[in-house]
Amino acid sequence: MHPPIDGDRPRPRWLFRGRPGAWDALVASLAEDPTRPVRWPIAPSGPSMAAGDAVLLWRSGRGGGIAARCTVVDEPEALPRPGAAPEVVVTLRIDRALTHPVAPATLARDPLLRPLAFMDLLEETERRVTPAQEEALAALLAARDEAAADDPDDVAREARTSVAVPVRLLPLVEELLVALGADEPAPAPSRPAGPAGLPDADGTVADDDGTGDAPTAQQRTHAEQVARAHGTATFTVDDVAHVWHTGVGTARSRVDRLVDVGLVERAGTLRPEDRPGVRPARGRPPVLYRLVPPRGQRVS
Repeated sequence: MHPPIDGDRPRPRWLFRGRPGAWDALVASLAEDPTRPVRWPIAPSGPSMAAGDAVLLWRSGRGGGIAARCTVVDEPEALPRPGAAPEVVVTLRIDRALTHPVAPATLARDPLLRPLAFMDLLEETERRVTPAQEEALAALLAARDEAAADDPDDVAREARTSVAVPVRLLPLVEELLVALGADEPAPAPSRPAGPAGLPDADGTVADDDGTGDAPTAQQRTHAEQVARAHGTATFTVDDVAHVWHTGVGTARSRVDRLVDVGLVERAGTLRPEDRPGVRPARGRPPVLYRLVPPRGQRVS
């Protein structure tokens, strides 16, 4: 029987996947003070938990997976927000951030851990971890620590394969690949496969050299393709899906990353009179984007 991950006293353990931006907010807080407890948002209808409960944090995207081990410091609380519903948060102490998050593909190979591999595909953001799963994860982490591999989950490999997919299922497969970060650049092997600033096993904090915010060559190519098609005009995700010959899910993921690295910016929403034939998606008008002009130039 494998030993528990943290000590001998069994504690309820949860796996948390935060909303977009939660991980970056956590990193920013720890960059200021690695020992300071952090607040992590959970669903208003999330689980009941108490101080001392154990938590695993999930990071989405390529190079993500189970990324940190934490302890609940206080019971969840609702924080008021002007003009919006209160935000429910739980205060956590980061016990260890994994240099290499345990990737979904690695979890899926273990029958016990397989149910935890699909957090990026679920609506729920909190999931209970069973004692058997906790023991299996402890054994997996111990083996990884002993092997000390530079890329234990092979997330940097760029090789591709071909799989026959029924045409009717292609949009679903594209959305699945986007959720798993299939089109994202590989994480840098010389630092944790995720945002810098999280304490590692020895309590140290990785420096952020800023390279994570620099556009990749592939992202510049995507921006150049948009520039050739639309110039300085605004565009929607559907527009660039045609430019890139991809599904809408893949295009949306690419546009979001171009916004993150400063090559594209949001430019409002599409008015019905601008394109009478375009119907709002889910009742919302499509978001407009445009390329960010070089410094010193203005968009007329």
